Parts: sequence; C-alpha cells; structure tokens
Amino acid sequence: IALGANDVFSVTSPKRFRRDITELLNIFREKYPEAQIFMANVPMVRDFIALPNPLRFLLSRLAKSHHFSTIELVKEMPNVFYFEDVGRVDDDFFSDGIHPSAKGYDLWSEAMVESYLRQIE
Repeated sequence: IALGANDVFSVTSPKRFRRDITELLNIFREKYPEAQIFMANVPMVRDFIALPNPLRFLLSRLAKSHHFSTIELVKEMPNVFYFEDVGRVDDDFFSDGIHPSAKGYDLWSEAMVESYLRQIE
C-alpha cells in the first residue's frame, strides 16, 4: 500500500490520518485475514525541491508526524510491515521535484523489497 502524500498535501490532521489508516488496514484484514500487508513510507516532503520554503518545511513536519504515527500503528498489527527508510535522496530521484522519476521508482522499489524481505525473516 502506498499512501500518505495526498494526506500531507491536503493537510490531514495526524489524528484523522491515523484513523483513516487504521480503518483501511482493518478493511484489508477483514477481506484478507492471512495476507501480509506492506506499506510504503510516507513521502518525506523535505526532499521535494519543487516546493518552496516555508511550505516545504511545514508540510515536512506533517509528513514526519504521519510517518511516526504509521510506525507506531503497524507495531500493533500482525503481518503488517512498513518501509521505514526515510533517507535523503538525490535530486534525480524526482521527475518534477515531487514525483519519482523512473530511476527514483527503481531505487525506491528495490529498497522496499529489501526492507520487506528483512522484516519477514
């Protein structure tokens, strides 16, 4: 599951974000009780070079809040895994300063697969 960017850009409150994620995961769990669920990290807006400051700074703080909320939530749920890596990325990771480029998607997907495999061991 990849989510979070629209919640950041829509300035979804941390409380509502956590409620919405919980509801989504509960729906998945009801429909697919044995499934392993892997969630991509909430995008780290701090690296979105297309956004000017102070907007980037403020949205980055909200993204960070959603990120840590997701980490805490996932700890409580069996067979739900979260890609926690929020390392810095180079500018060529993005196609437009916000969305990943082909190279960005390749790097991101490789890192997520490695993370998932480590977590299920």
